[in-house]
Amino acid sequence: MPPPIWRSFMPYTAPAEINTEQYSQSFITHFENRKNIAGYSKVRNILRYHPDQIIAFENDPITHLYEIMTGTVKTYKMLNDGRRQITGFYTKGDVVGLPVDGRYFYTIEAITEASICCHSKIQMKRLMDSDPDFTLKIIKSAHDRLRDAHEQMISLGRKTPDERIAAFLLKCQKWATIQIPAQNFIISLPMSRMDIADYTGLRQETVCRIFSKFKRSGLITLLRSDQLILNDHRQLLKLANLSEDNSETIPRYH
Repeated sequence: MPPPIWRSFMPYTAPAEINTEQYSQSFITHFENRKNIAGYSKVRNILRYHPDQIIAFENDPITHLYEIMTGTVKTYKMLNDGRRQITGFYTKGDVVGLPVDGRYFYTIEAITEASICCHSKIQMKRLMDSDPDFTLKIIKSAHDRLRDAHEQMISLGRKTPDERIAAFLLKCQKWATIQIPAQNFIISLPMSRMDIADYTGLRQETVCRIFSKFKRSGLITLLRSDQLILNDHRQLLKLANLSEDNSETIPRYH
């Protein structure tokens, strides 16, 4: 049986406005500086994925690691009864698909149009064997995923619905697009309310109700469904039961 059409992907064609300098800290530059490694040209391939398109399936054998160049993706696991638990949202510079027993631990799916650099597992192993700096990059990525998993475990197990949404909004500062006076940020939320619900372990209507509650109290300003302003960072920290050190206070601008 052929794979479903949404599992396929299209070869990536770089838009004219993309400047390769924006990738200066990415793995691509790392590869470009190591052309003496055998099979170098086969290490990577940049592909474009459409919204809702599957990048990798849970439990499939691992063939590549995926570095996000542009766009946003999500990872999730499906329960036997059909329910879904989203385990993370990732954007430019993030790496997903780290190996667990040789298989993908979760399904990886594009939320928006996304440019993904697909790094061959075999060639990356050669790089890790020959380049300690590259190995440290992989270790750091694994550390970040483990930290995120611990934070989500605490949130799902111990926090109230209001605390979960407040913590989620603080975490979303990495999607900040514009900083405005008084330390406020315009935050992009490319994921749906259902995605947020499946990430925070809440019902979709509960997420919508809490967003409306935060809006009425002045904590946030909803510009549109996928964009808001965090008006009171300190109060959100207090509501999320977090200290300044625990929040992601330095956003990554795109």
